[in-house]
Amino acid sequence: MAVLRNVVLGDGRTLSITDWGDYPLWSRGQMAALQAAEVPLFQYIQGQAVPGGTVAAGGTDIDTNMPGPGSLPLGNQMLVYSIQVIFDEVDSDQAGKLVQCDTVPEGIAKWNTIVSNTLLQFRVEQSKAYAEGLVTHFPAGGGVYMTKTEQIYSSASGQTPSPVPDLWSAYIVQNGFPTWEAARRLALPIHIGALESFRAVLRFPRGALTAPESPDKEWGMTVRLTGPRQRPVG
Repeated sequence: MAVLRNVVLGDGRTLSITDWGDYPLWSRGQMAALQAAEVPLFQYIQGQAVPGGTVAAGGTDIDTNMPGPGSLPLGNQMLVYSIQVIFDEVDSDQAGKLVQCDTVPEGIAKWNTIVSNTLLQFRVEQSKAYAEGLVTHFPAGGGVYMTKTEQIYSSASGQTPSPVPDLWSAYIVQNGFPTWEAARRLALPIHIGALESFRAVLRFPRGALTAPESPDKEWGMTVRLTGPRQRPVG
């Protein structure tokens, strides 16, 4: 079986990848109703504030696994083969509290507005964007299938089933089909070298997002970079 040992970059440099591994990077931002300001990602580490949140809460390893703010340290580099955007409705400022809309129609209207108006740009150093597009252009490539029950029966036999309000208003939002086969692969990998600054930015070119929700119902987006990454061992 053939084993990939070296990768030749466009400028002629050859990377030896014998000591590389599958070490993805991710960074999460939090958005509020009427969001208009850009949300920069990969610019903070664990313990620092999650960008876009209404409270300066410290990010956890669910929010980011960046080894340093805005760049990879010496001895690290990465080839990005895929970019994924993962949606959530968990308020990290309030200990993981779910903040879904009160009704499913509101949730559908809200997320239709979000995905139609949120642009992702990925940049290395101060160059042009290496990848950009609506967040739906970068499917999550993972997730879970969930089902719900809209009616239950009383323990007394013969009674008519009655709806359960909490289950009627539950929903799940996924960016594409929840399978790795649905992830988008970049036509050419993006190289991130040691100490090179890079960032993903969530932008709202059409202005502030509006949705039928109260301002305290926020949402989050995590940008995940996958591909081989070199990092010190031990």
